[in-house]
Amino acid sequence: MSKLFVDDIVEKTSGHGVHIPGHVIQVVQGQATTRVQSDAYSYVASNLSQAITPKVSGSKVLIRLCMPFSSIRNGNSFANMFQPRILKDGSSHIDLIGGNSNVAYGYQSNSDDNNQAHGVFDIFNYEYLDTTTGTSAITYSVDFRVRIATQGICIVNGTGNSLNSNLADVTSTLTLMEIAQ
Repeated sequence: MSKLFVDDIVEKTSGHGVHIPGHVIQVVQGQATTRVQSDAYSYVASNLSQAITPKVSGSKVLIRLCMPFSSIRNGNSFANMFQPRILKDGSSHIDLIGGNSNVAYGYQSNSDDNNQAHGVFDIFNYEYLDTTTGTSAITYSVDFRVRIATQGICIVNGTGNSLNSNLADVTSTLTLMEIAQ
């Protein structure tokens, strides 16, 4: 077996770069620290977005989402669950609930009957490998909705219970990695 030892790899044509399949070409990250609260079944913006301009057409973009959320329900009702989705250039792109409105995160049962407000805090982590088709900028963003809008609220980029003002801001991140193919 032969071995190749080099001190430097220089691209053949200036400005084209050297891209090795499977290797990371670039990494960008967006952060959101402003708390967003909703009691709506309609999707609302989470204030978390990030743009990436692919250096190579046909490369992959590994999307890594880390979003802390709180789901709070009022009294004796089913949970007010968190339903996120990722948008690509403003259009729904990655449906994280698989088109099923009954799928959600942060589930709580209605097993207690003392009519008290209850909440859950969790960190939603998700990865998705997307494919680029050119070298134009792509903006990914996250929005969310509440599964049962009349029975509580969901909070992203924050934790706690807004019903008793026990809140803290936390950071959500959206990391995009371009991977050479």
